[in-house]
Amino acid sequence: MKILLLSCSTGEGHNHCALAAKEALEARGHEAEFLDMLHMFGNPGPLSFDKLLNTISTKAPEMFGLMYHAGEMYSATGVTSPVYLANIRHAGQLGEFIEKNGFDAVVCSHLFPMETLTFLRRHEHLRVRSYGILSDYTCIPFLAETELDGYFTPHESLSEDLIRRGLPAEKLYPFGIPVSPAFDSLLSRQEAR
Repeated sequence: MKILLLSCSTGEGHNHCALAAKEALEARGHEAEFLDMLHMFGNPGPLSFDKLLNTISTKAPEMFGLMYHAGEMYSATGVTSPVYLANIRHAGQLGEFIEKNGFDAVVCSHLFPMETLTFLRRHEHLRVRSYGILSDYTCIPFLAETELDGYFTPHESLSEDLIRRGLPAEKLYPFGIPVSPAFDSLLSRQEAR
């Protein structure tokens, strides 16, 4: 299979999760390509969303917490989110990229590409299978407005909350979050330093 892994640089954990999935897929003989969706359609410039969000989360974590809480409250309304609307602007380009490159599936480790794929599935009749990896260890705001073929979750203990918030139980796969095999290597204290 040929699999596209999409992430978003709003936290390196999302990227590392996707890269670990890429390693695992390639080790099993699949062809996999990793892309950061915020940067795949041109340079976002010095005031890019990822840089802004990373700055807020590291320099003003209280503000990030307020933004997250506001997102949870908005998400609970069931009204289409501005996050969804912001992430559909490159949907056509992403759909063409997926089709032109012959991908059999797309796996996302971040909400933003999940939102874009949802739009493509609803309006552009995306034919490839699409999946999300919940790399945030929780049910994040706006996740329930996505419509993918499946969601790989960190642990089965999240299932009840995910179902309560609107994700179908039959689409939840509590397999854990991908981690690079490099973390399984035993190192001496000196090597680790």
